[in-house]
Amino acid sequence: LPLSSLWDAGGETFDSGLEPLLAASEARGHHAVLRVYLDYPTKPTGVPDYLADTVGCTPYAEHGGGCSPDYEHPDLKTAILDFITALGARYDGDPRVGFVQLGLLGFWGEWHTWPHSEMFPSEAMQSEVLEAFGDAFTITHLQIRRPAVNAVDLRMGFHDDSFAHSTLGD
Repeated sequence: LPLSSLWDAGGETFDSGLEPLLAASEARGHHAVLRVYLDYPTKPTGVPDYLADTVGCTPYAEHGGGCSPDYEHPDLKTAILDFITALGARYDGDPRVGFVQLGLLGFWGEWHTWPHSEMFPSEAMQSEVLEAFGDAFTITHLQIRRPAVNAVDLRMGFHDDSFAHSTLGD
């Protein structure tokens, strides 16, 4: 989900942006796996509208193109960390949520900006995001795509978005 559908200048918008999806998942007898993104190649930015004119972004052509936000911008950083705290306060332990994938950073929320490593946030920012998720979610399981900075020392597992592609091939 784009962060813009869950967070605005007034804070969380979970009732309109997430609750309908969780209710639909629950009605099917399923658990949701949540991943929120800011930059999803080929899709409009996930940066909340109120930050669109404040937070810069760097365009790229790879993966169908997009615009990578300035993750170090103080207003975006505040939005990211406040969002994580609010998400955990509301959904940690919610039986409708099977896992929360850390997301938010990098292309597709996959914690990379390959081949543009210069666009990825600093290790300090990565650590802040990791620790915010760890503090916000003590019951619901967390997943991250790769062992970024201190992720292996935290209570989270790993997932592989490229499992079928990398393992099975064409």
